[in-house]
Amino acid sequence: MEEDRNETVKKYIEDLGGVPETLLSIGMIGPIILAIVGLVPQILGDGAEAIVGSIDQGMINSIVNGGLLFTILGMILIGLKAHTKDPGL
Repeated sequence: MEEDRNETVKKYIEDLGGVPETLLSIGMIGPIILAIVGLVPQILGDGAEAIVGSIDQGMINSIVNGGLLFTILGMILIGLKAHTKDPGL
């Protein structure tokens, strides 16, 4: 029984060893990229209209906020995966 528990713990650690790094990467890189997307109209100025057409700040805010929400949902789902795989020691 003790051996089975040790094997279960080893498998659990192997399966979820990269979860903290994944959550940290998503949590740090996602908002940075979305902030850059939100700044594109200000960075490009009049050139932004030539590339993607007419852009108002409200639409950019909606895109950035939706992306942040998507990032949070992704982090929640990854955390839920880790939580549901707990072997119950």
